[in-house]
Order: sequence, then structure tokens, then C-alpha cells
Amino acid sequence: MYINPHIIFDYAYRLLENVTPVRKDCGALCGAACCADSDVGTGMYLYPAEECMLYPLPDWVKIEASGFYYNGRQAALMSCPGNCDRALRPLACRIFPLVPYKKPGERMKIIFDPRATAMCPLTPSDLTDKFKDAVTRAMRAVVKTKEGRMFIEAQSELIDEYVRMHL
Repeated sequence: MYINPHIIFDYAYRLLENVTPVRKDCGALCGAACCADSDVGTGMYLYPAEECMLYPLPDWVKIEASGFYYNGRQAALMSCPGNCDRALRPLACRIFPLVPYKKPGERMKIIFDPRATAMCPLTPSDLTDKFKDAVTRAMRAVVKTKEGRMFIEAQSELIDEYVRMHL
């Protein structure tokens, strides 16, 4: 069954529209490290077909091919100059520092992204339940699509590799 990606992302974006990881501006804790001007080749991966939410493409957005592949497809990487229209942030920014994690045949879970620890001073216990619940609900919608599930499973492999190399 085909599910229009615009419907999935619209739903996910609405769930996350008015929630934040903590009750205060977490950017004040770290100088907004996650929103700093991106280096070449860095940014946030776009979920499959998420580009549909970004057109017409704003001037401040840069989308390029990444070195990350899922199901034989190359993921897009979005970067920005460090400030953006919050309504146009990709899903990966909206759920940061959380990330969906799923192995084939297993249930998806939402984890604190170990790749975030280099820049994010928050810990899992700092995050509000409202934020964690909204992220879980949004990602449950994404994982229901075949492409979303394959993307999340491939990204989970990247996370495992990162953990093996860095922790």
C-alpha cells in the first residue's frame, strides 16, 4: 500500500511543532552547537522523500548527496548556515538528540543518539516526557513505510558502527 510521504511528514512535523527537548532554550547551554554553521559534508540526513516538505527550496538550505546508502539509495544531506526558519527544519533536527533505532525483525525504539554526545550537553534524563512521546509517535509513522523502515534500519547500522569506533 502506497502512503503519500507528504502526509507522513506533515503528521510528524505537527506532532513536533510545539515540543522541545527541555523546558528551556537548550541552545543556551551549548551555544546552539547543533545549529552551528555546517562544515562541508555535514548536516542532517533527510528521511526518504522528505524533500517534498522543503519546496520551494529556501535560499539558506543546501541539499547534497551523502555517503549514506539505504536499500541501494543514496540519502540526501541537508545543511544550513546555522540559522533557519524553524518551520522548515528537517525531521532529524526536530527529533535531535534522539534517533530511531531498529534492527531487522525487531521493534523500533527511540534512543539518545550516541553521535550527539560530542556536541550536546543534554542527557536522556534531561529530556521532557512530552518531547520523547512526540518523537516516538512521529517516528512510528515514518517506520510504517517500507522506505522509512529501511532508512531507519540502515541508520541504525551507522549508529552501531559509530559506537564500536568511539565508545
